[in-house]
Amino acid sequence: MRPSARRHRTGRPVATASNVLDRVVTHAGRVLEAARAGEIDEIVALESRPDMQAYVASWSRERHLRNLADPNWRYLVLRRPAGTIEGFAILSDILSAHRWLNLERIIMEHHGSGLGSDVVRGVVDAVFAQAEAHRLQLDVYEDNTRARRTYEAAGFVEEGVLRDAVWRGDRYVSLVVMSVLSSDRVAAQRR
Repeated sequence: MRPSARRHRTGRPVATASNVLDRVVTHAGRVLEAARAGEIDEIVALESRPDMQAYVASWSRERHLRNLADPNWRYLVLRRPAGTIEGFAILSDILSAHRWLNLERIIMEHHGSGLGSDVVRGVVDAVFAQAEAHRLQLDVYEDNTRARRTYEAAGFVEEGVLRDAVWRGDRYVSLVVMSVLSSDRVAAQRR
């Protein structure tokens, strides 16, 4: 059980530890660790690349710094041996009394190598093992089929569509809401 002195009205523990999800080890042995404020410029640069605009909305440096300082958010970075960032994942609602976390984004520098899939699976495993989540959810642009396939392979189920939810460039785009529940994972392990 994660460290906690507080309990939700249901009797379930509520996350209070600042070290929940500070380190994630993927299936392939890659390690994601808590980001530092000095790495925000690299994070902004990765998500602001022209080839990423079709997949994720960019946030300002200030917004990232605010989120990073908030104990309810967790920024995890995958560093190369030289220390530069190869990719990152952002989670929110870490301290949710409902044990419902949001995967805000996962961005890898390079696509098609399987690195992103490995990171997604590692983050999903850690969310349920370390944070004892009941639910992990995300939303993804409807036309981002590669990411949707990656999320489905990691156990996410499509729940619905938020039609014309985001203005992207010159048009509205829809978001697909996806989630994975702790009970989904238990059922999958029994198969």
